[in-house]
Amino acid sequence: MSGRSTRITLNKTKGAIAISGDIFIDSGARIALWGSKQIGRNSTVRLRDSSFQFTRASFIKEESFHKLVVEGKSLLHFDWSGSPQGKRFLYLDDLSIANGAELVVQGWREGTHFFLVRKTSSNLEDALKRIAFKEYLPGRTQLEDYNKDYWAISGTPEPATYGATFGVVGIGLVVWRKKKPHRHCR
Repeated sequence: MSGRSTRITLNKTKGAIAISGDIFIDSGARIALWGSKQIGRNSTVRLRDSSFQFTRASFIKEESFHKLVVEGKSLLHFDWSGSPQGKRFLYLDDLSIANGAELVVQGWREGTHFFLVRKTSSNLEDALKRIAFKEYLPGRTQLEDYNKDYWAISGTPEPATYGATFGVVGIGLVVWRKKKPHRHCR
């Protein structure tokens, strides 16, 4: 599928798979998932200057397919609505991002959204250098142990995020100390 105004929405229910073969999304087209397990387990999804989106239709969404191939600048939207809509899991056997290409991850939230790649992925080391998490430190994509089979790919928060977090904790401690009864020594 190709073209800026082209959008395909996958919304099969009751265990039905919407697309069991490979998918090629090109030139600004978008694929949006309204349900879980819409793409066949052995499928390859190829993005070229296009986007892959989880929508806000249900609280927990899970998608699992063989390979994600990225060419050009493409987007992976975990939460495109701007407000958290529940957990999202993307399981991949392999992730390949071509030289000169970039995958921008938007709407990703730590502890809510999971970008998971099988530990046997042959292209993962090179792909990590070409992933950018929007609103997180550029060039600081992290790879963490998720379970015995998968790595979790995540972003590193901006320093301002740490400052805001420590500021809130500090204010909380000050308020707590003021409310805490004082002991007087004689």
